[in-house]
Amino acid sequence: MLRGIRVVLAGVTVLLMAGMSWAAPRRSQEEGKPLANVWTLNLGGDFIELQVERTGHGARQTETILLAPGQISQVRRSAGEEVRIQDHPDLLLVTASAGFDPASLGIVRAASGEAESLGDVLPDTAALFAHAKARAESRLRRGESAVSKVLWNGNGPLAARVTLRSGSSSAEVRALDSDGAVLGYVTLSASREVEVKVDLRSFLQQRQYWGIVTQEIMVRKGEVSTLSREPGDGAGFRRFQEASVGTGQFSLHINHAYLNGGTPLYYYVTGGPASTCGELNSYRNNSWIFGPGWLCTNGSGSATKGPWYSAPTDQKDDPSFIRWPDNSTTTSDWHIWDKTCPTVSSSSPPLAWNGTATDGAFGTCFTSSSPVEAYYQDRTTGFYWTPTSGGFNQTRANAKVTCMISNVPSCNATWTCPTAPLPSGLFHQYMFTACTRDGGCGSCLDHVFYY
Repeated sequence: MLRGIRVVLAGVTVLLMAGMSWAAPRRSQEEGKPLANVWTLNLGGDFIELQVERTGHGARQTETILLAPGQISQVRRSAGEEVRIQDHPDLLLVTASAGFDPASLGIVRAASGEAESLGDVLPDTAALFAHAKARAESRLRRGESAVSKVLWNGNGPLAARVTLRSGSSSAEVRALDSDGAVLGYVTLSASREVEVKVDLRSFLQQRQYWGIVTQEIMVRKGEVSTLSREPGDGAGFRRFQEASVGTGQFSLHINHAYLNGGTPLYYYVTGGPASTCGELNSYRNNSWIFGPGWLCTNGSGSATKGPWYSAPTDQKDDPSFIRWPDNSTTTSDWHIWDKTCPTVSSSSPPLAWNGTATDGAFGTCFTSSSPVEAYYQDRTTGFYWTPTSGGFNQTRANAKVTCMISNVPSCNATWTCPTAPLPSGLFHQYMFTACTRDGGCGSCLDHVFYY
């Protein structure tokens, strides 16, 4: 009888709390939730110094973490404190849900091809990788995922293998129960190619779960590859678009400060969990940022942040997403504040007309479709040359020449323009001009000479 009374009282308590949640500050709802673990691992052969910036409670502090080769170190976190971790070419950044054991990572050294476990959890890891390399790989790109279902009986490893490709990539490996709830996750981020094996069993053991487990690998940034399972080892990987709880997106992808600086930027979440606060995860200007309680949804699972009108410098957030308390996430999105105008430099004509184009490191920079244009004027006569004109006989309105751009995508591209044949013996004054532009902001370089 007493047991029945306790059940009824517990149910009443839940209903009362649900009814009062609108009056209570939503940020306080997430108090007591364990923060994600953040680990840094030195993949290189030399010591590296990592800068960690903490912002919270009206103060900002910076500390330096010194990592020896092969060393892994946890970055301490506290509620209400934003943490920013500077990237490094030899850094593997690992974020994981509560219960993560760093010994569950196995790293393959690119030089020897042999695997090194960070603990005793992965037995005979080198043999496992040697066997794995003989199997087919599935290559995944940003926003794509691959899943496989396995039956876990509570014994042995539950491993997934991921290769982060060079050029800054990030992948999330997670385990889901039969109802689709996230049991645990590990996110791997690096700016160099590295092969990692992750054992997810500690998350299942912590929750005392066994049965059907869905292993999911989804790409947050760049490109990764993973192994397809062998016949008889389950249904194999299925490829699909990123699974998420809610859509997170910016109102614009690019804000050009000189073109639409008056247009405010917003960040929206729709379809998220109701009345819940989530953590910001964003890769900004070569640093990972983690902001607990950054965004809180309303009773319909929607939220809006902003408006923002500018940033101190060029700023690129890619990817950005919200992590909910149950370890699920929104979709990823990206945004750029572009405040720097591109510039051009050149060689000395008339023998050649080429050079470089430079933009801010975290602006939009250059792609294969970025414009570099040239003008060739005989200033003595006032006319212009084009490759199809046959001579200096064109007006300015008909004189634009499109040049070839290379070494893209990059913030330091090269360009090559046609070389104008100059008649000899005239000793005219010429002006060759090269121009580039970016979102309404452009710059030109004039080279004046006699020939």
